[in-house]
Amino acid sequence: MHGEDLANSIQRGSLDWERALRCIRYALRTAPSPDLWKRVLLVAPCYRPHPQGPSAGAVFTSKMICEATIDRIVELLKLTNSDGDN
Repeated sequence: MHGEDLANSIQRGSLDWERALRCIRYALRTAPSPDLWKRVLLVAPCYRPHPQGPSAGAVFTSKMICEATIDRIVELLKLTNSDGDN
């Protein structure tokens, strides 16, 4: 298994799921270059250079991306709200 098959086999709440989320959260926090997103965060099959073969880099499910994005938004909202309190 590789690519989306592997990503889809990871169960929510498992150690592998948490590792994937940490990776995505890191990418969202550090605002990496577009090149990093192309090389590492291969999410959609349409972005892969060879749709038939296995993809290089990490592949994340849309649920993983959504969860990490929501976590980041909540984190930013908390920062915004705490800045307004001071």
